[in-house]
Amino acid sequence: MANVGGKMISNNYSVGVGGGNHKKEKPICNICRQEESFKNLISPCDCKGTGGFVHFDCIKRWIETSGNDHCKACNVIYRKLKMRKKSGSFGKFYHKSEIGILYSHFALFYFTMFFISHWAQFHSQMAFIYGYRTSARVITAINSFYLSFHVITYTIYLATLYLSFIVWQKTNFEIFVQRESPSPSSSSSPTSSSTVRNTT
Repeated sequence: MANVGGKMISNNYSVGVGGGNHKKEKPICNICRQEESFKNLISPCDCKGTGGFVHFDCIKRWIETSGNDHCKACNVIYRKLKMRKKSGSFGKFYHKSEIGILYSHFALFYFTMFFISHWAQFHSQMAFIYGYRTSARVITAINSFYLSFHVITYTIYLATLYLSFIVWQKTNFEIFVQRESPSPSSSSSPTSSSTVRNTT
């Protein structure tokens, strides 16, 4: 509880100093910012006040989208949630991460290089057919060098792509969230205790 602007602020309640009316404020989901009743919200971390309450669907969507299993404010792993965590997929790396998108742009570049090499090979064959053998040999020689360069750089591209993906996987995950199953009932405890009393 703290004194802020002449008002005593407690967790999810504000009490006016001047009047005698104590006004309850509904808690607010810290993600969608909608007022709710306590029964529709959960408090999955150590954040205090209204910032500590969220809808289950909101926190589920946030965790699965961001891939973070802990609160960035209080740095606590989320509780009251059943989270299944696995390493991020190659598709997510290639299409969603910054470095993956950069690699996808390079893939377009290599596809263009491959198309140009085939186009040059076609023209060298046409030049040979029409009797321009010297031109055909020159085009073939240039194209052979071009293809060798293409193969070497593309091999390097694939190797660095794979290594970047492995490094990315170590810190990026896909998380699937479910409601935590309720704890089993302790209804069997009285039976067991009565059994113990009978045996003694």
